[in-house]
Formats: sequence, structure tokens, C-alpha cells
Amino acid sequence: MDRLAQSDVRFAERYRIATRTLPADLLTPVRAARCLRAAGHRVCLLESVDGPGALAHHTFCALDPEGGLRSDDNGVRLVEHGEERSVRGSTFEALRDLSGRLRLPVAPGNPPLFHGGLIGYLGHECVAELEPSVSVPEQDSIGAPRAAFDAYRTVLAFDHRAQTLRISTTCRGGASEFDAAIERLDAIEPQLMNMAPPAGATSFECDALDFEEPAEHFLDGVDRLQRAIAAGEIFQAVLSRRRSGSFSGDPFELYRALRVTNGAPHMVFFETDEVTLVGSSPERLVAVRDGRMHTVPIAGTRPIGADARETADHAAALLSSAKERSEHDMLVDMARNDLGRVARVGSVELVEHARCQRFRRVQHLVSRVEADVHSERDAIDVLASCFTAGTVSGAPKVRALQLIAKCEGERRGPFGGAFGYVDHSGGLDMAIAIRTFVACRGRLSLQAGAGIVHGSDPRAELAEVDAKMSGPLAALDLLRAARRDSFDQVGTEVMA
Repeated sequence: MDRLAQSDVRFAERYRIATRTLPADLLTPVRAARCLRAAGHRVCLLESVDGPGALAHHTFCALDPEGGLRSDDNGVRLVEHGEERSVRGSTFEALRDLSGRLRLPVAPGNPPLFHGGLIGYLGHECVAELEPSVSVPEQDSIGAPRAAFDAYRTVLAFDHRAQTLRISTTCRGGASEFDAAIERLDAIEPQLMNMAPPAGATSFECDALDFEEPAEHFLDGVDRLQRAIAAGEIFQAVLSRRRSGSFSGDPFELYRALRVTNGAPHMVFFETDEVTLVGSSPERLVAVRDGRMHTVPIAGTRPIGADARETADHAAALLSSAKERSEHDMLVDMARNDLGRVARVGSVELVEHARCQRFRRVQHLVSRVEADVHSERDAIDVLASCFTAGTVSGAPKVRALQLIAKCEGERRGPFGGAFGYVDHSGGLDMAIAIRTFVACRGRLSLQAGAGIVHGSDPRAELAEVDAKMSGPLAALDLLRAARRDSFDQVGTEVMA
């Protein structure tokens, strides 16, 4: 064994991981994912297609989950070593337990933010585990697990600045598992070089997504919430609508189209046996790294105009709107309180306030709140404190959630929850599950909401829901309009 190999073995023994770095100037994450799926791997993608440069630094492509967590009305189940067992406690407690057992020593050399751990989602109804007074409606037209996380040992991390790809795979037995880890890396590398489209490439077809309830149902909900506001029960609540329809084919093709039509800071393709999420969220729920945490509340919406002048006019109207600023500031205060419950005393700070940020289809008011994590708290405590976000619930949060359940009358499922990762080092990064398709049991659904306050115009809130859905729905239009070969060409150019 040469010195380099001996060094790699010592690294694996100490840090329980084997890595390989490759050039990625000719390889995009989507192309890599397609090649790996064609080779028989199950693939999950987390990437940033649009947004601040710091967000779009890395893309993570995780392969072949080995166990994980599921929760539903019957409780929480863990799958490890091919065996499933029920566990006591909440989804959050199980997530802490599982992520704790996956912890690894932190390797030197500035490794990617995520190089293994758990990826998945918490559905909206997980909030009832934290606040039992929030009821869970009986009606559930989606049927997805309440929460689903999968454990990944092999991750491809694309560094878009350096144009490199780092492949990491864990070897929990240290040096004794090093050879097996190298075999996994050796197998992946040639699969990535298969630049031809996968044989038998599938398509994605979907019926028109129709609203599950008429507009009058939403308008009635607005009226009920405004009466609750007038009575002093709440200040604001987020009311949502859902579209759904039948689909067939491969949801990964929908993901390809979505990143073209509605690229966002937090993109996800997460596929399980039960459900697939195809998402393009603009909003981070919370991130925890090295004892520091931050959340990015977004509230206040205007469309992107037909030209630069119209877009600027919309932005000026958004920034000058007393109604939008009041709603935004209320939710920023809620975010500060959420972090404050798990923060070192005196460390909560508002580092960015009510900046107008443009996305593909809409523009929002965006703020950023940061704090130090209290020494007696961990990342799961932070996640629980922030869940669910005020920007998809309301204020006060608990009463708003109670009223939302009554007004909407059915479970939200993944919408309004969170998706993202919990890594080997104990950090996490979770985005709010908005602008996100849910594919489950042959049905595709999309949901969006609007913040209702005392001064809301019901018809304007209805239009805001439509505006938020427009970007994701454009992905379906692209798939319907494009021929297969032309879409492959467009996708290759955009994704390079």
C-alpha cells in the first residue's frame, strides 16, 4: 500500500468517511442524477437554482438511502438494517435519536455543508405533536406520511464556484470498511461519465390541476378569519388552496421543468416508495451550523411585471404598503421569538430587514434573523421551536393554526411543513415546503396560501394564491408544450 493509500485509510479510520474529488466543468447535477438513476440508483437532489450567490454555492445529490424514519397517525417507525420498528415519542424525538446515532467526527479541510445524514420532510400536521391543542382534520386527500426522512451514506456535492465534484461515502467501521467504501466510489465514477441520455427515458404526463374547493370556500374562510381578527383572537392567519390531478410517468421530468420555470433558492427532488416531493421553495425555515442559527421570514408579495419598469413599480408599491409592511414586521417578531426560545440570552439580532427580493415569478419582502444556539439546546430543539413557520400559519401561531384547521377542513400534508437535511455533524438546513408539488398515490397536488389580516381584500388574496402557483404550474405547461427531444436540449443548456 503506497503512502497516499495509507493516508486515506488513516483518514477513514479517524473520520469514518472516504472521499474523492473530480472535475465537474462538464457535468451538471441534473445530468449526474439522470445517469445515476439510469444505473439503478435512487437519487435525491437538493440544490439552489436561483437566489443569492451564497445559497447557490453547492448542490447535493444523495444516493441509495439505507433506512430512515416515517410517521403517521399510528406513530413513528424507524427502519434500520432492513428492519422496521415502532418507537415511542414524537417525530422530533425520533429525529433527534436517529440523527444522533448517525453522527460522525467533523473532518478537516472545509468539507461540504452536507456529506451524509438524513434528508426528508416534516408535514404540516407534525405541529400537533408540539401543540396538542391544534387539531388534525380527519380528511386527508393526499395520504402521504406525516413525516419521512431517509438516511444517506453516499453524497455527491457539486461546488459550482470551483467546478468540482466531491463524492463522499461513510465507512462507519473505519479502516475495516475502507475497501468497501472505495468500491462504491469506483462504481459511481464511470456511471457519471455516461453522457448519453438514459435508455428508455420516461416522460411525465398530468391532467389539468383543478382546485379541490371552489373559490367561494376560500372567500368564506377569509370572512371567518377576518371576523376572528375583529374579535381579537388573532392578528393574521395564512389560508391556503390546493389544486390536484392525476399523473403518470417519472416525476423527475417534472423537476427538470420546474427548475427551468421556477428556479428557487431551495429546490428538492425527494423520492420514496410512498411519496415524491418536487419543490422550489424561496424560503428557508431555519439553518443551524457551528452553534449559530438563522431564519429568513418572507411575507409580502407582488408579481414580476411585463418589463423592468413595471416590476420596479410593483416593488415600490410593495415597499410602501402599510398593510404588507405591518404583516411582515409581525412575522419577523414571531421569528425572533421562535429563535429566542432556544438562543443564548441577548444573542438574537435582526441582520436584514424587509428587503425586496425578486424571484422568477414574484417578489417578496425578505428579512433575516440570527442568534447563537443556547448551550443546552441542539439543532432539533431549534427546528421544533421554529416549526411551523409563522409565514405559513399566522399570529398568534397556535390560535391561527386552530382556526386554519377549521377553515380549510382537511390536512395540508407536506405543504407548509419543511424539507431539507440533518447532517452528520449535528447541523441542519430546512426550507418551508411551499411552491412544492406532492406526488402520491397517482395524484399530483400543489398548494399555496395568502396571509389574511383585517384590511385584506378577499379577491386580492385569491389572486395572490394564483400568483404563487403560477411558477410551478408553468412547469406543467412546459412539459405539455415541449417535444421530448427539444426539452432535453433546452434542459441541457439551462442546467449547464
